[in-house]
Amino acid sequence: MRKTVPLLLALLVLFGLAAEASAHSLESSLFSIGVLGGSGGAFDVDPDPGLSNRTWMAVGRMTTDLSTQVGLRVGRFEFDREAGFGDLQKANLDFALLAGEYRFPKNYYDVGVYLGLGGYRLDGYDAAGERDDHSALGLAFGITGDYRLWRNLFLSAEITGHYVFLDRTNLFGAAFAGLSLRF
Repeated sequence: MRKTVPLLLALLVLFGLAAEASAHSLESSLFSIGVLGGSGGAFDVDPDPGLSNRTWMAVGRMTTDLSTQVGLRVGRFEFDREAGFGDLQKANLDFALLAGEYRFPKNYYDVGVYLGLGGYRLDGYDAAGERDDHSALGLAFGITGDYRLWRNLFLSAEITGHYVFLDRTNLFGAAFAGLSLRF
């Protein structure tokens, strides 16, 4: 009897520690994919194209640790065909970002912040009708949120700002909404 009590206590302590560790170290899903659309624009180009330009983005994220993720975001800003983008017509800004994200999970929703490094390509047509494109690196900061609709289906929203090392302009911003799936 004396030998079984310490053994039972040791097993209870180990079981309690294991249950605590597994409950806090495991996320409910390992991967997330999503498609979002919205509007955005540039803040420092003349003439100002406004913030009502169509934008879209595809997001893929992988959980790396408790409340942390690494994500790939690929998207496009499509600038107004009539107004143009500075001295370019039919201009688009394509981007691909690799970002680290920290999430604040709740029962039926969670929010997060991310910071990423990306590649950007601005292309369009100049006044002579010649294709003009420029590539550059940039940084992005965003606030994101997911609201559970059904099991692993979420309504996703995101506000993001980009600083791109381009000659024409540097500051871009957008707001997105769409659906994401976690598995």
